[in-house]
Amino acid sequence: SEVAWLLLNSDLYNDALLNSARNQGNGLKKLQVYEYKNAFIPDWRIISNKNKDLLLKKALLLIEHKASLEEVKNTANRAVQEVF
Repeated sequence: SEVAWLLLNSDLYNDALLNSARNQGNGLKKLQVYEYKNAFIPDWRIISNKNKDLLLKKALLLIEHKASLEEVKNTANRAVQEVF
């Protein structure tokens, strides 16, 4: 779950999900399960176990240090570039 959390905080995943969501007005977006399932995002199941372990370590470190949103996003973006 920590690996998924880290990936979902990357711009690649976040933008893909938000692009699948419907606009509800005033900047609010609604994403239902069927929209989530149809979002075009990289399949994290194809990430090697070695890279999953690397992502897990990065995620746990961010959680342990109570990283800011900016730190999480920056780390997530770099991690996505490394594994894809």
